[in-house]
Amino acid sequence: MVFVLAHLLPGDPSVALLGERATDEAVAQTRQALGIDRPIVEAVRLYLRNLLAGDLGRSMILRVPVTELILQRLPVTAMLTLMAALFAALVAVPFALYAATRRGSAVDIAIRGAFQFGVSMPVFYIGLVLLLVFGAGLGWFPAGGSAPARSTISIISSCRR
Repeated sequence: MVFVLAHLLPGDPSVALLGERATDEAVAQTRQALGIDRPIVEAVRLYLRNLLAGDLGRSMILRVPVTELILQRLPVTAMLTLMAALFAALVAVPFALYAATRRGSAVDIAIRGAFQFGVSMPVFYIGLVLLLVFGAGLGWFPAGGSAPARSTISIISSCRR
């Protein structure tokens, strides 16, 4: 859906990528390289064929295969997911059991209210608060990211030079 919508939106991704001062020749070459000069049906067919072959394309900013970027970050993502599930289980289960044994009490209402508040908060906001408290405040975790994230930042900054 995103692929099709990106083709239907006004504007030219190649101009956005190259900048407003790009020559017509450079824009044409970029349009051809990105495959956006083809009819949308052909572009979708080519995209799906490449996707089934395991080719997710190349990052337009980093100019490396997207599959490589995903595989590079997969271990950190898996670790974060596992740690979040473990943290949630270690915090939520004892509180839920405690609230269940005191059903209808002020403690039960307070715990359910805190859980409801936590569930209703946007995930990105909770992440920022946790990063500030446990990363920057207590120093328990690296607030600057993991080594793959830092190497990506250095790659991006070297591409912009």
